[in-house]
Amino acid sequence: MPRWTRRGHLPVAFLLVVALWALGALAVGAGTLADLRGRAAGPEAPLRTYLAAVTAEDAEAALAEVLPAARPAAIPFVVEQLGNQYEVLGLGVRQPSLLDRLRGQGPPADEALITVQLDIVLTTGETWRTTTHVPLVRTEDGWYLVRPPLQPVGG
Repeated sequence: MPRWTRRGHLPVAFLLVVALWALGALAVGAGTLADLRGRAAGPEAPLRTYLAAVTAEDAEAALAEVLPAARPAAIPFVVEQLGNQYEVLGLGVRQPSLLDRLRGQGPPADEALITVQLDIVLTTGETWRTTTHVPLVRTEDGWYLVRPPLQPVGG
C-alpha cells in the first residue's frame, strides 16, 4: 500500500493537479458563457438578422442592419434579393485580439470582417453555394454591415 493512503493524506502534487484541472474547467466554462452572451451583440448578429430579413421579404428589417450612410445605395440590391433563402454553412469573424487591443496594434476594435459560406436558393429555385467577405463597423448604436452581403463593391 502506498504510504499516503495509510495515513489518510493525499500528496500535495495530487491536490495541485486537481486544483489546476478545476481552474481549467472554470476558465472553459466562463469563456463559453462569455461567448454565448456576447454573440447576440457581436458582429455576426447583424449578418444573421439581415439574411433572415431578406428570406422573410422584409426590406425594412434588412436595411436596418446596413450602415445608415450606405442604405440609399443598398436599397435596389436588397429589394432584388428579397425572397432568396440563405443557409449559413460556416462563419468566421476577424477582429483584433485582446492582446492587440491592449497594445494598440492591429485593425481598430470597431471594425470587423466576416467570412461566410452560404447555400442560397433563389426565388427562381436555382441553388448555389458561395463564400463572401462582409465588412462591418461598430457605431455607438451597435454593429452594422458596411454593405449588404454579396453586393458588389461600389454597387
